[in-house]
Amino acid sequence: MARSQVDLSKMQGLLSAKGASIPASDAVQRGTRPVAKKTISSNDDIVNLSFKVPGDFRKAFKLAAVNAGITQNALVIQALKAWKEKHREI
Repeated sequence: MARSQVDLSKMQGLLSAKGASIPASDAVQRGTRPVAKKTISSNDDIVNLSFKVPGDFRKAFKLAAVNAGITQNALVIQALKAWKEKHREI
């Protein structure tokens, strides 16, 4: 089966030179939406914490944070504080 040839000269209007493109008038540009400020209760630098959990736990954790009206980060911090209080060895 032979492939048909495409006339690229008809596509010139669809292509733009680097840096010469103009976004559509109704296009949402990155960085134009207001960004919510994150509040951190500690002066420490914020770093990533990553580990795997079962899907049911993940869903329950997210729902717990939403129902409490706090971020997932805040829930992790509160959970660790509660665990430390419960397991204090004094």
